[in-house]
Amino acid sequence: MPFSGNSCQKYCKKRYQKYNNVKEENIIDFRGIVINNDTHEFIFNNERVELTKTEFAILWLLCENRGNVVKSDVLFSSVWKENYFEKDNNTIMVHIRHIREKMKDTYSKPKYIKTIYGVGYKIEK
Repeated sequence: MPFSGNSCQKYCKKRYQKYNNVKEENIIDFRGIVINNDTHEFIFNNERVELTKTEFAILWLLCENRGNVVKSDVLFSSVWKENYFEKDNNTIMVHIRHIREKMKDTYSKPKYIKTIYGVGYKIEK
């Protein structure tokens, strides 16, 4: 019985996860983004993208909360495990810029990571 492209992809994904003991809650897959928290792999539009540990943690948190704004203080304290001060926003901005560059996204018209000025960042669903 032949598979359609989509059902074949789902079947292969399930078999891979079962064979490699991958828990589905540790993989986020949407809009060309596949991020695996077990293996720290990031696949963007079917291409593997290398992220630093910090970039990965930021992207994971944004993807996990996709559709919602992640406040800068929450982002900072979750990733760096330190208290947030207003000056720490520069640190976050630099890492967000690097992630956008690796995703070939723009600051002026981002398709993925949006800046919510004075609040934080979000990724659309």
